Amino acid sequence: KPNIFAIGTCESPKDIAASIAQAEAVCCKIMTAFSNLKNRRKETSSKLINKNIIVAGGGISGLQAALQLANLNHNVSILYRDSNPGGIVSSTPELFGYISSITNNPENEIEEYINSLLSDLKSNKKIKMYPETVIKEINGELGNFSLIINRDSKDVHLKAGFIVLASGSHDKLRLSATNSCLIDIF
Repeated sequence: KPNIFAIGTCESPKDIAASIAQAEAVCCKIMTAFSNLKNRRKETSSKLINKNIIVAGGGISGLQAALQLANLNHNVSILYRDSNPGGIVSSTPELFGYISSITNNPENEIEEYINSLLSDLKSNKKIKMYPETVIKEINGELGNFSLIINRDSKDVHLKAGFIVLASGSHDKLRLSATNSCLIDIF
């Protein structure tokens, strides 16, 4: 069974529609996994499930998933390596204008969408953003993960029940976990 959910791994970073669809799909998958895990833990009287969620990646799919999960009453931490969230799409919106429904200056529609999404994220009290962050270590299992991240040259320890890997199609997946983590890629 999967322990980490991967999204934002589309054929190309230009596939914004697929990235958003993956974000929606992972929310459904996490809610189902949470419910199943909760029922299983009740039957066995084992430890509690951590409802916090880590989203590793600050691109369009990671941000969309984080907002949806926070709206489903989860505390969400977004970890991303750049100083600003938004990934490739926010840094070069003119490249993605062809998917917009507006014919005059279509890049403006993408830019407005990203700005609106970022505004929603920043105003949501269930979301904490960690810019310029590197994941050093992941341990645990579905329902109870612990992470060590490096931020501002300091190690920070986080706990979460679920991890969403949204590193994008351009990134190579490099996780150094002390146990083997199965990854469910959408």
